[in-house]
Amino acid sequence: YAIKTGKILYIDDFGAYLHPLLAKTIFDLVNNASEDGFSFVYNTHMASLLNYSNRDSVIVIDKRHTIEDSIISTLKEKGARKTDTFEKRYMQGFYGGTPAIREE
Repeated sequence: YAIKTGKILYIDDFGAYLHPLLAKTIFDLVNNASEDGFSFVYNTHMASLLNYSNRDSVIVIDKRHTIEDSIISTLKEKGARKTDTFEKRYMQGFYGGTPAIREE
C-alpha cells in the first residue's frame, strides 16, 4: 500500500522475525520502488542488510554514555567508500554504532 500510494513505510526492528533471504527480498522490493513520495524507514540489528544499502541512506547512531547524548551520521560521513563491504567493516567497528564490550 505504501509503495503504491507514495507514502512513508516505517518498520521497527526490520528483519527480526524474518529469514535473511526474505528480509533481503523485501528490502530489494522497497529499494527498487520508484513511486514519488515513497520512503522506507527502518531500524534493524540485522547487519547483513548493510550490504544491500548505499552509504548515503544508512544512518549510524553512536550513544555516548558519559554525557547521555547521541551522534547521528551516515556511513558516507563516517568515511565509508562505495566499494566497502559495509557489514564487514561495521562489525569491525569502523563506522561506530557498536557496543563497547569490556573483558574483565
